[in-house]
Amino acid sequence: ARAPIPATLLQVLLAFASVFATQAFLGPVAAATSTTSPALLQAMIAAGALAGVPAGAAIAGRTRAAPAVVAAALLAAALWQWGLLAGGLASPSLQAGQTLFASAALFALSPVAQERLVAAAGHSRRLVLAANFVAVSLGQAAGTGFGGIGLGEAGLAGAAAIGVLAAASMLLLASVPFRS
Repeated sequence: ARAPIPATLLQVLLAFASVFATQAFLGPVAAATSTTSPALLQAMIAAGALAGVPAGAAIAGRTRAAPAVVAAALLAAALWQWGLLAGGLASPSLQAGQTLFASAALFALSPVAQERLVAAAGHSRRLVLAANFVAVSLGQAAGTGFGGIGLGEAGLAGAAAIGVLAAASMLLLASVPFRS
């Protein structure tokens, strides 16, 4: 009955790695997309968080496909980011939209993952929710670290490619059925 716990924690890690591969570098992303200020992108992150949590809560527990739905949205966001940075589409509005969408998808994962973790945790709920926070932190660190390697090797497009790889890995993992 506990098979979903490690998989869900890994999905959380991959989700945050996917987004942080580029969001950790908002200054260079803003400059590359002609966005006037990283502050605009920070505002989009906050707005996305406020939209994403209730969206995730609306689908959490209603369908077993909820993690895959969120993973697909994160992959779309990562591909959008890669297209902006690799394709030279210097557009403040497209970048702001991408940042909003990526943040909403990322924060939609929170209620979806927590619902799944709590349902599988039994009497270990507190420990599993603490492990979820660790997965978030490790995902942020992994995204920043591997995104930084991508940035050093291939510029912002390399960082975005790391995000695509992490999101695609999450989608593959989220598509595997587990017993509940």
